[in-house]
Amino acid sequence: MRPARVVLKVAISTFIVYQLFAVLLLPISGSLPGRKLARFFTPYANELGMNTTWNFFSPGPSPMFFLQYEVEMSDGSEANNGEPLIYPPPREGRTFSDGWSRRFYGMRYLALDSERYVSFLVPFLCRQTPGAAAIYVQGVLEKIEDIEKADTWAEYPDMTERMSLQRERHSCLPESEPAL
Repeated sequence: MRPARVVLKVAISTFIVYQLFAVLLLPISGSLPGRKLARFFTPYANELGMNTTWNFFSPGPSPMFFLQYEVEMSDGSEANNGEPLIYPPPREGRTFSDGWSRRFYGMRYLALDSERYVSFLVPFLCRQTPGAAAIYVQGVLEKIEDIEKADTWAEYPDMTERMSLQRERHSCLPESEPAL
C-alpha cells in the first residue's frame, strides 16, 4: 500500500509541475524557452483549448484600420471644405471610451473585406451627410513598430508605418435617381 501512495503522489506532483510549465510558457511562446519547449506543451494546451493565438506580452501589436473619406455633395461641392474625414473618429485624450472601442474593432472587421464597408459603412456615411451624392473612401492601415524596434521616448505617430489602400468612389444616390 505504501509504494502505491508514493507513486500516486509523484504522478500528481509531476502533473502539477507540467501544468505550471504549460501555463507559464504558452503565453510567451515567442521567447527562447517557449520556442524550445513548445513541442512538449502545445498538443496538450491545444486539446484543452488553453493555447492562445495572440502573444501575451504583445511585442508585435496588431495594425489599426480606419477609413479616410470625403463627401461629394449633390451640387458638386465637397463637404467639410475638402478636408478628409476619418472613421472611426479619432479618440480625444487617453480616456477609455467603450463606444470608440466598439467602432474601432467594428472598423477592423469591415476593413478586412472592402465589400463589407461598401455594403454597411458607405450607406451609413451617406446618411450622416444629407444631400451627399458620393463618398470617396480610402482604407488606411497603420502598423505599429515591434516593441524591440520602438524608441521608448518616441511619439506614437513616429512609431507607426502608414499604408493607404486604393481610393474608391461610391454613389450615395439610389441607382434609379440620376445625379445632378
